[in-house]
Amino acid sequence: MVPSYNSAKYLPRLFQSIINQNYFNIEIVLVDDGSTDDTASVVNRWRDSFSHVGVSIQYIYQSNQGPGAAVNTALKHINGEYTVWIDTDDAFAPSSIESRLKIFAANPDIDYIRSGVQMFDDSTLEVLSDYTPKGDAADIFSDLISHRQAVLAPSWMVRTAALDQFLPNRRSIYPSRHGQNWQLTLPLTYNGRGFIDPHVVAMIAVREGSHSRTAQGNKSEIARIDGLEDIMSTVLTELNITDSDTLRATVIAFAHMRFEIALKYRDCAEARRQYSFLIANGAKRSAQILPVVKSFLPRKLTEVLKQIRKGFRRGRAA
Repeated sequence: MVPSYNSAKYLPRLFQSIINQNYFNIEIVLVDDGSTDDTASVVNRWRDSFSHVGVSIQYIYQSNQGPGAAVNTALKHINGEYTVWIDTDDAFAPSSIESRLKIFAANPDIDYIRSGVQMFDDSTLEVLSDYTPKGDAADIFSDLISHRQAVLAPSWMVRTAALDQFLPNRRSIYPSRHGQNWQLTLPLTYNGRGFIDPHVVAMIAVREGSHSRTAQGNKSEIARIDGLEDIMSTVLTELNITDSDTLRATVIAFAHMRFEIALKYRDCAEARRQYSFLIANGAKRSAQILPVVKSFLPRKLTEVLKQIRKGFRRGRAA
C-alpha cells in the first residue's frame, strides 16, 4: 500500500527500489490523495518497467482527504496474501520482501513481522542511523502505546488475513489525517502473534516536509499530538481496553510529547504545566523526564529549564 500526495518527485526512488527486489510477485496499490503535481504521469511512465519484471500496479485517484483516508481506500483494494505499506519518500532494501516471506514460511503461526529500518538524509543521501526493534514481540503493543518504540511504516509486513481478522472494522480504519499506522498496528500487536526481525528492510527519508515528520510551529505540533491522542483513545476503545495501567501509560506518553514540544519552542508555562502533570501522575524525574530535558540542552535552553524549576517549586510551596 502506498498513500501518495504530491509525491511525483519521490516516486521514482521508491519505484526503483521495488524493481530492484529479488522477489517480483508484487502488487502495488497506490492511492493518489488528490495530488496537484504529475503523480499520475510518473505512475504511467513506470508501468512498462513494472510489467517487464512481473510487478502489477493499481493507481487509484481520490479527492484530498488525508493519509488515513488513502490507507482506508488501499485496504479495500489489496489482493495479496501479505501486506506492507510505505511512504512515497522512502524505499525498500533489495531483499525486503523475500527475506520476510521466508520468515513467514518458517513461522506459520505468526501474524506480523517487525523489522529494522535505516534513516537517511534525503538531501545528501547520508545514512543517519539504523533503527532495530528492541525487546520481545510480546511487548510490542505496550511499547507502542507508551512510545518506547516508533511505528515506522515500512518496518511491518502482515498477513492480510490478520488484517481482516483483527482490524475492528475489518478493512476499514478511521479516515484521519494522522495516526493511520497506529490504527493498523495496535490491533495487530494486541491480538496477534509477532516476530522481531533485526535486519534492515527499508530506508526512511528524513527531510523537511516529510509526511509524518513535519514540524510547522508550536500550535500545529500540539494540534497534531491532540489528533494522535484522539486516535489512540479511539483504537483502545475499539479494542475494549479499559485497564488503568494501559490507559495511564498512554496519558503519560502524550504528556511527554507535549513537554518536549514546549521545550523545543521555549514555552515555559506549558513546560511547567506538563512537568507538573507528569510528576503528579507518577512519572519518575530521573528515569522518564531528565533524559528528555538533557536532549534539549545543546539547544541552549538552560534559561527555560531554570524557569520551569522555579515555577514548579513555587507551585509546590503554594
